[in-house]
Amino acid sequence: MAEELKKIIDEQKALIISLNEKLAICEGTKSHFISNIRNEIINPFASIHGLAKFIIQSKKEEWKKVISIASLIHKESFMLDFQLMNIFSAAELESGELGLNFYKSNLNELIISEINNYNTFAKKRKIQIILNLQFDSDMLVVTDLSKIKIIFVNLLMNAINFSKDESKINVECIVDSKNIYLSVTDYGEGLSEDSKQLIFERFSKANSEINSINSGLGIGLSVVAGYIELFNGELKLESEKNKGSKFMVNIPIPDIQTNGLDMAQSENEIFFEDELF
Repeated sequence: MAEELKKIIDEQKALIISLNEKLAICEGTKSHFISNIRNEIINPFASIHGLAKFIIQSKKEEWKKVISIASLIHKESFMLDFQLMNIFSAAELESGELGLNFYKSNLNELIISEINNYNTFAKKRKIQIILNLQFDSDMLVVTDLSKIKIIFVNLLMNAINFSKDESKINVECIVDSKNIYLSVTDYGEGLSEDSKQLIFERFSKANSEINSINSGLGIGLSVVAGYIELFNGELKLESEKNKGSKFMVNIPIPDIQTNGLDMAQSENEIFFEDELF
């Protein structure tokens, strides 16, 4: 009886030690996340503020420099928007109250628009994005376009970040009556088997050495996985170290009547209440 009791106590001690270790890891990753927020969000705010102040104080003869600084502001604000998008998406997923909003959507317009937006970062490293859309350009698909956008831009930015210079990225999208098939393939760093299990965990990145040269908060792919689960879809990853990665997404199209559905609005449209110039 005493031996059995000792065995139970030892097992409980081992369990407590294991839980404490996991808790310490969790606290460490969250602390690292907070530190990253300072670098990825607070610092760009300060940079944008300083650059805008320079423009305000510039003279007419400094117009060329002003254009260059405006370009820097655009880059900083674009990446800031990307990071904030993921933070808010992760927070919504954590709340457990997130739902899907279905509209008639133009996937062709979305994918081409986002490739154009992110192509600036690819071109700087001479990375070519090759697009293969296997559906009619004017085809309307019933889906939650805002969440499809977040899935796609995270996969695309991930591919750009981990591609080798002067390489290529293949983007493919196929749509049939029941599913949206989307894949993004890069030919860069690739992942080990252990890393494949880590990259979809919130606040985690697969490789600390890669972290030092690539920006991000480590939540983008966890948001992708969370949204695909929300769609009851499927996410697959094929990757080999130093040979690249292929992320494959399968998102079901809901079997609902389209007569009463509205068109999804483009998020790229900007409205001004007042005329500025």
